[in-house]
Amino acid sequence: MPYEVVWTRRAEKSLSSLDKIAVSRIIRKVEEIRDSPHLFLDRLVSAKIWKLRVGDYRVFIDLGEAGKKLYVIDLGHRKKVYK
Repeated sequence: MPYEVVWTRRAEKSLSSLDKIAVSRIIRKVEEIRDSPHLFLDRLVSAKIWKLRVGDYRVFIDLGEAGKKLYVIDLGHRKKVYK
């Protein structure tokens, strides 16, 4: 059973500031990992969230195991999101 994808307002706002090509790549990649997200995600050391690499962009995700929900928390260019 695939995870349900839930986009936070912060993630939607970050997504709206990107160009159309980057937006389509990010949405497509998030949809692709719904069936087995653990195969594609890396856990962040300092937080209990996961990151997904999509080219030069990073998507930060929280997995709700009980409800099988994939919360997209935030995203951005790799040079800016870690600062």
